Amino acid sequence: MKHILALTDFSGRSALALERALDLAKLSNARVTTLNVIDEDQPASMIAAHEREAKALFSQMAERPNVERLVRIGEPFVAISQCADELGADLLVFGARRRAPLRNAFVGTTAERALRRSRIPALIVNRGAEGKYKRPVAALDLVDNDLFPWRAAARLDLVEPQNAKVVFAYEAGSFHDLRKANRDVKGFEGYFQSEREGVLPSVAAAMKELGLRADQAELHSIYYSPAQTILDAAKRCEADLIVIGSRRQSALARYMLGSVSAEVLQSAEMDVLVVPPA
Repeated sequence: MKHILALTDFSGRSALALERALDLAKLSNARVTTLNVIDEDQPASMIAAHEREAKALFSQMAERPNVERLVRIGEPFVAISQCADELGADLLVFGARRRAPLRNAFVGTTAERALRRSRIPALIVNRGAEGKYKRPVAALDLVDNDLFPWRAAARLDLVEPQNAKVVFAYEAGSFHDLRKANRDVKGFEGYFQSEREGVLPSVAAAMKELGLRADQAELHSIYYSPAQTILDAAKRCEADLIVIGSRRQSALARYMLGSVSAEVLQSAEMDVLVVPPA
């Protein structure tokens, strides 16, 4: 990892994210650019005032080696994406947004819209940590053999693999048919056991391909919410990071944040790394 782009609005949350970016940069001697974006959709006088304020706040921050400070004017999520491309950044770092009572409050925010456009991984900092993440949990998809989220985390040297857990969640496709047929409890148990045994070879192959031990895998049948399955596993493992992929809407469309990723980001108490498909 050579370059980290850390977003700031000068809040305490973005200050925590910047500290995390600086800490990660030490691991690979990476450069850090901290970026403040001023929304262009306001009167020119307000834009000028915000720009003066941003530069003044930047000037009050302690000088650090290998750290550049930028102020951009534009549509925030577009400016973030463009800046990342121009700098050749390897990682975006965001501060977590405030908790909100609405379940979908994350969707539509600047961070979420920037993540849709991003072609590089993005780290959302909720707690922060020191050094590499020591208890990461990666949520991977068996259906399309999508192992790219963990590969990205390893390539960026963000994680220590020896204590990692990999969560494979699969959906038992005929569950509703069984329920409609009023099958007894033993029928359900036998069906789920059969489904589980059917995916075990794929799990073993995936773990071998990732260079991880078989006992680091967790296999879960989804009974309710895929996102909640991931969050429950992370909490049970006392994870300090969740690694999850975003998904592509179509071959021609920009990457978009999937509903599972959005739910995880909305509710996670630990840091989250969101990785777009290659």
